[in-house]
Amino acid sequence: MVDRLQEAKRLLNIHHIGNIFLAVVFFILRQTPPICLSLFPTAENACELDWTEWQIIIFLAVMSAFKNKKQPNWIAYISNTCMYSKVVTLVLFFRQDPTYTLIYGIVCVVHMVLCPEKSYQGPENITYFRGPHLEDEIKRDTRVTWVVAFYAAWSPDCISFAPTFASISLKYSLPNLKFGKLDASKYQIIAESFRLDVSATSKQLPTVILFQGGREKKRRPYIDFNGKVTRFVMAEAYLVKDLDLNNIYQECKQNPIKIRSKAKSKEATSTPTEKKEN
Repeated sequence: MVDRLQEAKRLLNIHHIGNIFLAVVFFILRQTPPICLSLFPTAENACELDWTEWQIIIFLAVMSAFKNKKQPNWIAYISNTCMYSKVVTLVLFFRQDPTYTLIYGIVCVVHMVLCPEKSYQGPENITYFRGPHLEDEIKRDTRVTWVVAFYAAWSPDCISFAPTFASISLKYSLPNLKFGKLDASKYQIIAESFRLDVSATSKQLPTVILFQGGREKKRRPYIDFNGKVTRFVMAEAYLVKDLDLNNIYQECKQNPIKIRSKAKSKEATSTPTEKKEN
């Protein structure tokens, strides 16, 4: 319930409100007199959707249901539906007047540039790595298990995934089970060393890799034997299950890292001296 309320708060910002408005603006203008009479005077029924428009709406509904059936959260579902709806709206405006299409396209671009989706700024227990520090930290203490997310700041999928990864980090973090992130778009050479494609058409962002004993054990999404990226829904339940985080958490909790006290450490490293006889 709390998670849903937090998602609802994320929805109440200018990006999402503008996105939803742009997705439905054609249907509002098309059926609201006297606006419809002014904008669509040549239409047979100026203030009613015609049969072709209804067919396009049905196609949009089917496509959205098919494409969004495994979205990690309902905000991602709404965002993707709005994206498909805006593409359909371009077609609908073009049927009425190509000029409307141009104006609508410009408004969408302006909205995207001036009102981008905000990055996650809530609570988390995550270490942000820079460049080679990631590999150094993973190998520095092999007793620590690391779960690292590779992301790109420009990727909508990565932005949507950020609250999910933050939630997992808060629930599963231990001194020997840590969570980290690396901006793959900023540190491309490091990301490529982990066999990640960081191009604009990449299907590997975000990618989550589990490191144990200083080595990679699992990753999602993973690459099959043919070198193709398998589709994976980056939802919390799927990620926890596939990475076996519940069992890893229990193992790490039952086998904590033993830290020697400074007094014992000094005693172990000091050289014994002989007492002088009087």
